[in-house]
Amino acid sequence: MIGSKDKALAAARVASESLMENLKRSHVSAKLILAFESVSRRKLLGTLVKDEVHAILDIVGRDTPFFISAMPEAKVIESL
Repeated sequence: MIGSKDKALAAARVASESLMENLKRSHVSAKLILAFESVSRRKLLGTLVKDEVHAILDIVGRDTPFFISAMPEAKVIESL
């Protein structure tokens, strides 16, 4: 993966916005948000992984349960 931290964070925002637009168009709401993380993304973002999570939650809302898969400490993020 070749990219910048800014582009990776922007991609997370774009994906989240697309998700919300599709849900709204379908007249449904999310019951759970599931995100998959890759080792290369973690390596690129480092400690900014939390910024990526915040960016996603800012768009999808903080009332929907959020789960990140493939993190060694994978868990439901209840509050950040």
